[in-house]
Amino acid sequence: MDKYCELIKLAGECRNCRKCKIGGVTYEHKQDGRTVQSLLSNVFSNMQIDANLLVVGQNPGWDEMRSELPFVGASGKVFDRAIKEVVGLERREFYISNSLKCYTPENRKPFPDELENCQYLLDREIEIMQPKIIIALGSIAFTQLTGMNRMMRHHGEILFSPRHKISVIGVLHPSPFNMGLPDRKEAFYSDLQKLKEFLHV
Repeated sequence: MDKYCELIKLAGECRNCRKCKIGGVTYEHKQDGRTVQSLLSNVFSNMQIDANLLVVGQNPGWDEMRSELPFVGASGKVFDRAIKEVVGLERREFYISNSLKCYTPENRKPFPDELENCQYLLDREIEIMQPKIIIALGSIAFTQLTGMNRMMRHHGEILFSPRHKISVIGVLHPSPFNMGLPDRKEAFYSDLQKLKEFLHV
């Protein structure tokens, strides 16, 4: 089975997953006082099968549910601009996914058992894609991929995932909150510079 077919099959498993209470939940989207669509909590990946760089975030938010694509909200737009500016790469050159594939109520942080339930999906994505490096955006993804805590101490370092046998770099999450703090914004751009040096682009 080729890479695309394997990912399509995995995307179907993701969409149909009901291991957690948050899986398969639908949300009604209100616009101008009327319901315009039902949003499914499960969001898989951007399906960029030719990418050799993999980005893993925390979990989808409201914008991601609306588009059924990961990392397309405010943080995703910051990432897109920064990765072009600093590394010289386009969004299409990254396979983008999340540690947790579902929107969490009120966009809270994922619970450990939810992350554990989703682990097999992320494991399979990495196995199928075999990226050159994984970019862990934020502490949840960083811990999930490296088994280490204290991302603030280790971001920007090229590490190794003992679970996946692949290089990992922790990058501060480009959330509006982080980008509003000069030190964190500077650290985010510094992390991307370290990624560029690793890639030699």
